[in-house]
Amino acid sequence: MKKFALGLTSLALVFSLSTSAFAATTTYFESEPNNSMSTADPFSLTIGETLLRGVLDPIEVEENWDYFKVTPNKTYQATIKFNNPSSLPNGFHFKIRNSSGQIISSTRTSTETLSFQFQKGVPYYIVIDGNSTDNYVPYTLNITIP
Repeated sequence: MKKFALGLTSLALVFSLSTSAFAATTTYFESEPNNSMSTADPFSLTIGETLLRGVLDPIEVEENWDYFKVTPNKTYQATIKFNNPSSLPNGFHFKIRNSSGQIISSTRTSTETLSFQFQKGVPYYIVIDGNSTDNYVPYTLNITIP
C-alpha cells in the first residue's frame, strides 16, 4: 500500500510540474480597423502566455492606436510587457481602459512591465499607443499568467 501511495504521489507531482512547464502560448493578431473601443480586436486570457501582435500606424494616419478587448472568465494576476522594447520608438506604451473608457492602468515607456489583476467578467481594453510614431512599427505585447 505504501508503494502505491508513493507512486500516486510521484505521478501527481510529475503531472503538476509538466502542466506548468508546458503552459500554452496563444497569439492574437490585430485586424484593421481596431482604432477604438467599438472596433477592438477580441482576445482571451489563459494560464501561460498571451501575445498580442500588430503594427502601429504612423502619426499621419488618423487614430494611430490599436485596441484589444478581453472579458476574462476567471480572475487572473498578470504581468504585461512588450517583447521587443529596445526596438520601439520613444513614447511607445500601452494603457488598460475600463468599459467607460477610463484609463485604469498604464505604462509611460516601452520598457516598463505592468502587474495587473484582471477581474472575472469585467471587460478591459488594452490600447497600444505609439505617441507620435513616424513609421509603421511592429510590436508584440506579452501577457503572462503563471
